[in-house]
Amino acid sequence: MYQDDLTLAAKIAIGDEAAARRLVGEHHQGLQRFFVALGNSPDDAADLAQTTFIRVQLKVGSYRGEAPLKTWLYRVALREHSTRARRRRLNAPLDALLGKAITTPALDSAGIAVWQAIGRLSLPIRSAFVLHEIVGFSTIEISEMLDTPVGTITSRLSIARKRLRKLLDDKTEELPHEKPQFEST
Repeated sequence: MYQDDLTLAAKIAIGDEAAARRLVGEHHQGLQRFFVALGNSPDDAADLAQTTFIRVQLKVGSYRGEAPLKTWLYRVALREHSTRARRRRLNAPLDALLGKAITTPALDSAGIAVWQAIGRLSLPIRSAFVLHEIVGFSTIEISEMLDTPVGTITSRLSIARKRLRKLLDDKTEELPHEKPQFEST
């Protein structure tokens, strides 16, 4: 059990504004970057983050403490993204967003090609890849978020790497495991 997270969730559930501000303060920026990496514009990412926190405040009573609150939060975020994508058919590649949404200190043509390739992955594969390689969650945490077996997550990561290699026409054995450093948007 994650007792500190349960305590924070209980405080949020009874309307403790300081507890809610703490949760938002700790995770707002990361959620926005996550939504942008999934293919949303910065404005849509900000809106999705806000919607996620509203949903969390409404549903935080259902948090059981079996996983970290952050894992539960990202699971809610993924559901919000999926709902929005279905509603608006928003599953476009990152091509149109590059330069506006994701900025890194040294985004060269190779970096742009990687982001474009990530944007071409299907949503389930892209979600697993972004959560693991960019946000930094473990396969177990992703499994809990997506309510999907660990083996499926591992398979999705493998498929993502193979497809990215093919899309990038890269002959190397593995993609770098360095995570990009994002600037605030």
